Amino acid sequence: MVFWATQLPALGRGLAASTRTLPALQSVAARVMEPLDAPEEGGEDGPPPPEWASGPLGVQLDGVTVRAGGALVLAEVNLALSPGEHVAVIGPSGAGKSSLVGLLLGWHSPNAGAIVVNGVPLDAARLPALRRRVAWVDPAVQLWRGSLVENLRYGHEDSELDLGALLQEAELEGVLAELPEGLGSPLGEGGGLLSGGQGQRVRLGRALGRPDVGLALLDEAFRGLDRGRRRALTASARARWAKATLVCVTHDVADAGRFPRVIVIDGGRVVQDGPPEALLSDTEGLYARLVAEEQAVLAALEGGADWRRWRVEAGRLVEEGR
Repeated sequence: MVFWATQLPALGRGLAASTRTLPALQSVAARVMEPLDAPEEGGEDGPPPPEWASGPLGVQLDGVTVRAGGALVLAEVNLALSPGEHVAVIGPSGAGKSSLVGLLLGWHSPNAGAIVVNGVPLDAARLPALRRRVAWVDPAVQLWRGSLVENLRYGHEDSELDLGALLQEAELEGVLAELPEGLGSPLGEGGGLLSGGQGQRVRLGRALGRPDVGLALLDEAFRGLDRGRRRALTASARARWAKATLVCVTHDVADAGRFPRVIVIDGGRVVQDGPPEALLSDTEGLYARLVAEEQAVLAALEGGADWRRWRVEAGRLVEEGR
């Protein structure tokens, strides 16, 4: 009894730490499993609705409010995305950016308001047809233990695939050269035989292979890669889906500024929307503040004399200047 009495404070601290960690773990699990939880059938009565016509998809959100787990994640959102328009979405962590993507994927249903696609209200019956026209790139997209080519073809096995162009656009040629069995090399459970950056590029390659994409959704698609590579892959995605409507969620404010239109979300609400130059001119706005904060961080990282700089070469850490 004396022993357990002395251990109670430590056990209490451990339990408290676990309690604080549990919501984060639940959030990660929910993010990975959301595509599996999303409803696929809109009803059993009557013929299925027609497919969306080929070409870019215009999307309109009319006063959309979404609650998840009792929390307000999107509030009275009004947005109009013209067919073929490319927009960036930025905002603080937890602002509702990924919830906007989840709404377009059908993971969330509006508690109020409506979603209209190419002039037609989106309902559960039309959702499967919409998903067939959507390309989604996200670090949470599942990779499988099958071969590289099986992972690239997953979800569109019957479509024709220009592997050469796909490997080049997703910067997978170097990855292919390192795999012992080439395209037939297994990637391990969950893509575990790949580095994080290689996995990101495989996910992009899979999405690039989808046929007749009308709406492309990039949700922090290249998180963890260096800025130069992120920009190159974003450019490849925009070139491939030049005629599709494209939504790019990013924490990189400078990258967002390369889009013709930027949507700023905070607290589940759209607080700014327009060309980046116009948003930057509003010195009191959130966009200008995010730009200033990012520039200050980069200046400190690049110019700070107290920083030691390392790079990875052939799997080894090498300090610059030595």
